[in-house]
Amino acid sequence: MTFPNDPYLLPFLMPDQAANPPEGNAPAQVTPDLLANARQIEDPAERSLALQRIANGAIASTQLVLAHNTIEEAITATSQVTVPLVRDQRLIALVTSITLLNDALLRTGRESLSATAPAQQAEAAGLDPLPKRSEATVMIRLARLEWKRGVYLATIIGNPTYRNEMLYRVAESEAMGSATVANDFKVTDLESLGNRPATVPAPRPGAAPVPAPAPSPGTGKEKDGGSYAKLADEMLIEAWDAAQKIDRLIWKYRAMVRISLSASDSQQYSRGVELARGIENAESRAEALLLLAEAQCRHDHRATATATYQAAAEAVASIPQDGLRGVMAGFLVDSLIAVGRFDDARACTVIHPEEAERFVELGAIAESQGRRGAADAARRWIATEAPPGYRSALYRRVSAGVLWSVEQNRTPDLPLGETGRPPTR
Repeated sequence: MTFPNDPYLLPFLMPDQAANPPEGNAPAQVTPDLLANARQIEDPAERSLALQRIANGAIASTQLVLAHNTIEEAITATSQVTVPLVRDQRLIALVTSITLLNDALLRTGRESLSATAPAQQAEAAGLDPLPKRSEATVMIRLARLEWKRGVYLATIIGNPTYRNEMLYRVAESEAMGSATVANDFKVTDLESLGNRPATVPAPRPGAAPVPAPAPSPGTGKEKDGGSYAKLADEMLIEAWDAAQKIDRLIWKYRAMVRISLSASDSQQYSRGVELARGIENAESRAEALLLLAEAQCRHDHRATATATYQAAAEAVASIPQDGLRGVMAGFLVDSLIAVGRFDDARACTVIHPEEAERFVELGAIAESQGRRGAADAARRWIATEAPPGYRSALYRRVSAGVLWSVEQNRTPDLPLGETGRPPTR
């Protein structure tokens, strides 16, 4: 509950009523004197905290190199802290700052790609180009260095709960960074003055002829695209290695599933499936493979999705607990229904340990086929392969699906009860 005199809503003193208004303009960036004053703090815990917050300010003001160096100084100060609880707090804060720095590095690298074309246009037009920004590959490599440092700092946290959680955060951050590099770091194909073929100038009188440029084996855009894809793949592997260092299995398996989800978001399917198959826990392995298979179907990779769904079904079938296996079997069947693989969905119902649930799943498949215009195929299967005791209920579910489709596709201009045909006499 808040009140009219809440200072968070309205300060007691307005800026024009302040007794001592600030003189001059407040700095918009981290200044050298601020960093120098922080270095003079004697207590290593307080010095580390001050440097870490200065690094956060440098990240906010896009002083990324300064943030990188300041975090390094804060780590040195943290190593001198003797109180275990305070030391863990400083390490957690530093790992959080590193993830923020990596987001800023990738954002700056992505912006540098779009700033390349104007610089080339200015150079081709004979104008002074804008100051060059850092190359995207340099920003990516610096971010990978920061992630490695984050993994190291997370592993030396004394408290096991916080240690595993921060390792999860670092692995998740790098997996999301891999998806960012794979999706956003792409060289544009737009033609500009900078990427048009250069014309050979006419030789001056008496000068030697200018040799023609040698044909290049490939365009720079192809090389850049391949390098970014390779960097994204390496980052995904590094995130997986970070997840392997987690001791608590709940955090470890959740990190692996999150890495697989990032691989599906960036369409790194081959690497994602390879990593997901290595998850020891059958439940988490099935979940990761399901996410990848659904993404493959959404992006028309149906041939490879078949093998991924098969691996997911094998993982579900290997779950030893009946209740958990039944839940995951339901997820598997629902996923297959969602992508329109009705035959595979019916085949996977046998994984369910309870016959009543198998009957419910078959009914859901039949109704979904009726909704999607495959009622005839559903009825043929019911007449030939469905158990005799299920057929009446399955026929009814098919009809329910067809009626749902009719209701959804009904012309909105017609009132309820009219068919749009002239009345019969």
